[in-house]
Amino acid sequence: MIEYSRHAREQMAVRDISEEAVRLCLTDPDIIEPDPDPTVIRYLRCVPGHTRKIRVVVPINARDFVITVHPDRRFPCPQR
Repeated sequence: MIEYSRHAREQMAVRDISEEAVRLCLTDPDIIEPDPDPTVIRYLRCVPGHTRKIRVVVPINARDFVITVHPDRRFPCPQR
């Protein structure tokens, strides 16, 4: 079960990112990258309905707790 910070829930609502999109990103990411903060890691994935990869940030040792979620401007998704 994935838990979400209040900030993550707010960002998901504002940006219309579903729990399913977050789950997809965490279980089958296109990219996993480090964060400048060594205690967290970023998962990125193109998901249906979005023109940019979404970025999901979680603690390095707790992939089931989402700190924040948002589109990543650096990575456009291919047109479908």
